[in-house]
Amino acid sequence: MASSVDKGWAWMVVVASFFAHFFSFGIAWTTGVYNIIFLEEFGKSRLATAWASSLTPACMFLAGPFASILINRLGCRVTMIIGGLTSSLGLITSYFAHSIQYLYISFGLIAGFGCGLSHLSAISAVTFCFDRRRNIATGIAVTGVGLGTLTFPPFIAYLVERYTWRGSFLIIGGLCLNLCVCGALIRPIRSLRKLKSRNSFDVSIFKKATYWSVCANSFLICFGMSVTYIHLTAFAKDSGINLEESTLLISSIGVSNLIGRLILGVLGQHPRVNLVLLYMSSFVIAGISVFISPFWKTFVGLLILALTFGFFTAGIGTLFAPILAKLLGLRRFAGGYGCVSLFSAVGQVLGGPIAGLLFDLTGTYSASFWTGGLTLLASSACMVLPLRYKGHSRISSPSIREDFLSETDGSSLTGPTTTIIPNRIQERKAFITVNMRKSKK
Repeated sequence: MASSVDKGWAWMVVVASFFAHFFSFGIAWTTGVYNIIFLEEFGKSRLATAWASSLTPACMFLAGPFASILINRLGCRVTMIIGGLTSSLGLITSYFAHSIQYLYISFGLIAGFGCGLSHLSAISAVTFCFDRRRNIATGIAVTGVGLGTLTFPPFIAYLVERYTWRGSFLIIGGLCLNLCVCGALIRPIRSLRKLKSRNSFDVSIFKKATYWSVCANSFLICFGMSVTYIHLTAFAKDSGINLEESTLLISSIGVSNLIGRLILGVLGQHPRVNLVLLYMSSFVIAGISVFISPFWKTFVGLLILALTFGFFTAGIGTLFAPILAKLLGLRRFAGGYGCVSLFSAVGQVLGGPIAGLLFDLTGTYSASFWTGGLTLLASSACMVLPLRYKGHSRISSPSIREDFLSETDGSSLTGPTTTIIPNRIQERKAFITVNMRKSKK
């Protein structure tokens, strides 16, 4: 067992989290590639077909509360292994799909749920294992999302061409078993084990207005993002762009998203950068890029917008977890993140189908992408309250030592961290004494 945070095996946890995000989001966020295939295979409406692609990322977020319970009871390692087995089962059984409704269950519910267990385990493990370097560690870990989004679309297209879409499910299902390997690499650290013993779901988070603002933000973001991820390929094809280039647009999102997560992670670590303001600004730009997509129907135009969208939506992975951890504290992070995932799931499950319905009603994707862009802009407005909650100062990552200090007198902590707690207590006492003297004057 590693003895402390921010070093040693904690960085191996980052590696495991990186690959867990690579597989989970690489599958869940590239379902738009399958959307075109399902339209041709089953001949259903855009609305009915979009459900199959929307349910996978939606159920990934819907698994949040269940994942938080498992993490509190079993730990991140076991939860991720369960997620790997579940997602693999869902993908492999999709080979036998005889209707679009069958895929709702296998590809959407089962595979998506398994990806959700792995995702929350991955992000929670990194959050618990880091203190001072949490923003950078989170940024590195979630770059797996960008790499997965870059890699899986052309890989899926190759598998479909070579082995049919059914064979692609078998192969990807086998690859998902690597999530079990990622889970095995998550060894608990001392502080994480102590935190886990105090970690239980705290309903007081629902009394925080800032928490409800974050939930609304997550709902709107997932609604808007699902429109782009699910329908961009079909929109490009309807605009006269061939299938190969249409698929490349999703991969371009992955490239810019990968870069965006690294850059935003580094920016978020700077002491003069306000995380909430950076987060808000990124989704304003992302929303504008989606809103104007119907006016750019050339491949070059859509490629520029896809790169912009991918870069600035990277904030949901790099900046969101540190912001939520600061607002709730580490003890309530897993439960709070799990409940936020419910709102993400609702947004994800509604965005794609509603966009498909708008196409069925209007015969064009314009209204669909306008709606997606507006929801991303509205998501940024929801963060005004968390921004005001912390004033205009930078929201720094919560310290594991500070989180323990709120629950204990520090006597349970051992090792190099014990010398820090008395110093912090003395600093607080000195601060209070100085303020009392000033008030008397």
